[in-house]
Amino acid sequence: MELSKKKTYFRKYYLNNREKIIKRSGEYSRKNRDRVNLKRRERRKKYPELVTNSDLKRRFGIILDDYNQLLYKQESRCAICLIKQDNRRFSVDHDHKTGKIRGLLCNKCNLGLGNFRDSKTILEQAIKYLN
Repeated sequence: MELSKKKTYFRKYYLNNREKIIKRSGEYSRKNRDRVNLKRRERRKKYPELVTNSDLKRRFGIILDDYNQLLYKQESRCAICLIKQDNRRFSVDHDHKTGKIRGLLCNKCNLGLGNFRDSKTILEQAIKYLN
């Protein structure tokens, strides 16, 4: 069977059996959580630039278009250090209390904010220390 026919067949099958497939997929994910998480980590290591709609929607309540608009607005640069990352994805920075998205950060800046527990006081103390 040629590729386009296979794609058409499987798409039609999915549309006709969507609920059953989703239920079975969820059951598999729950039963094999460690295996599924390992595969996700491997996929992210292999394709670090990959940003998926499902990840964004599940974790931050936004879609890929929202992410791309932020990326465009920030000119593909980290909102803090302004480093440009062409081949790596940015972390979506958000307020953990309100869930409001603040911008996109490189991994180092995102980890830095996390280590300072998003505390302005601690960050100000760090600045004083550096001075």
